[in-house]
Amino acid sequence: MTVVDGQHALGVFSFSNEVDEATVVEGFQAELDEAKIAEGKRLEEKYGYSFRDTRQQKHLQEFLRRSLWIVGFSCVLLLFIWRKEQLTQRRLRLEMLNLSDRFEEEQRRNEVLLNRKKSEEENVKAVITDIAHQLKTPIASLKMSMEIAGSEEFSPEERRKFWEQGSSQIDKLDLMLDSLVRLSHLEAELISLKPQAYSIQALLSEVINSLIMKALDKEMEIEVEIPKDCLVAVDRKWTVEAISNILENAIKYAPKGTRILVKGTCLPSYALIEVLDEGDGIPIDEVNLIYRRFYRGNDPHVLENEGSGVGLYLARKIIEEQGGVILMKNRHPHGACFQITIPLDLSDGEELGAEE
Repeated sequence: MTVVDGQHALGVFSFSNEVDEATVVEGFQAELDEAKIAEGKRLEEKYGYSFRDTRQQKHLQEFLRRSLWIVGFSCVLLLFIWRKEQLTQRRLRLEMLNLSDRFEEEQRRNEVLLNRKKSEEENVKAVITDIAHQLKTPIASLKMSMEIAGSEEFSPEERRKFWEQGSSQIDKLDLMLDSLVRLSHLEAELISLKPQAYSIQALLSEVINSLIMKALDKEMEIEVEIPKDCLVAVDRKWTVEAISNILENAIKYAPKGTRILVKGTCLPSYALIEVLDEGDGIPIDEVNLIYRRFYRGNDPHVLENEGSGVGLYLARKIIEEQGGVILMKNRHPHGACFQITIPLDLSDGEELGAEE
């Protein structure tokens, strides 16, 4: 029952002399009448009675309040659940993106490792093939020499010559195996290059001192030019080995009695080391081949000298592993010039000899 309906019913009661059930029913079912509504409102104000204070009305108001509270709480709860679901979905999307990135990174890493493994397998096969090829000739020669040296069908002089030849082949095998051990250790990364600050003057002095007797045996003169000393960032032991291989080749293949010049020049960011000899130089078509494993060319003068063919290969690998470069240029009219660049050690921001 609304307030207007209540007021209308009171108006009906006031206009009736007798109030009975039919009249009450009629009052509640009759059409709305403005006069009766006004009369009901007057009586309501006169006697202080209101349908708002009825027990049913209070129950209805309580019900509406609870309903509104429940609806409001439900909306807040749904909003909280929705927000939590949004955050959960966002977190899941971020986790999926992270997992996707990690998966792609692992996939790229696996591809790199797989390619490296294939490359290493191919490299191992190539090394084994090269070693087998290089060892085949001296072993066959050694076997024949030993058989002849131990045979009674040849004279003592002939047997002695073959014995000496066999000993020479053993020396070649020893030299080759020593080179192969160093090469295999370096390629298999069993040896780690550890660059440290080292004087270029001390570096070249160590190289020359290790080979001076071989130069004297060939009546060769080694001249050194180092206008200014400086610090280079190198692994001393392996860098000495690399430069020694180049200088040893110059001593081995240049004519007897000639001169070898070793120069050390300090430039703004690197040092330049040059080894210049007075030999026959290197044919143009072999310049890009001399750094291959076991390559010795076709020059009879080169082939008649002992060598394993890995010296320049090792030298280039050692220098490049330390951020340097090695180049070869033919000189005019005779000789070869090997140029090596090595990074300077700039950790202190100064070079040796900067203060004079």
